[in-house]
Amino acid sequence: MSAPEAPFENKDTNIRRLAALIALFLILLGGTFLITRLLDRHFRRASTRSREMPSPLAQLHQLPPEPRLQVNPAVDLIRLRDVENVTLNNYAWVDPGHGLVRIPIARAMAILAERGLPSRPAHEEKSE
Repeated sequence: MSAPEAPFENKDTNIRRLAALIALFLILLGGTFLITRLLDRHFRRASTRSREMPSPLAQLHQLPPEPRLQVNPAVDLIRLRDVENVTLNNYAWVDPGHGLVRIPIARAMAILAERGLPSRPAHEEKSE
């Protein structure tokens, strides 16, 4: 005699929905694996390309491409300082028509030390 089969309620478990849920989970898992694999390949290629590129600091001592505006910056700086020294340490006319002259900076400081800074006249308060 065989044991009678135990009856079950099919209301509790829907096998089709459970199978669909498992299939959806496997599809999502496979898609995640595929996306991860593609990203890994992309980043590996990018990292090998970055290894091939030289460091920007390696090109520090190379001249920039044409046209170069400053061929020798050190000499240009010396020339600029010479022009500034001539301007600051010599007399010259700025505007002869108005009688404006440029005096050496050392002389201008001596004049200011003797005479002091000019002061503005005090304003009178208006009372209404």
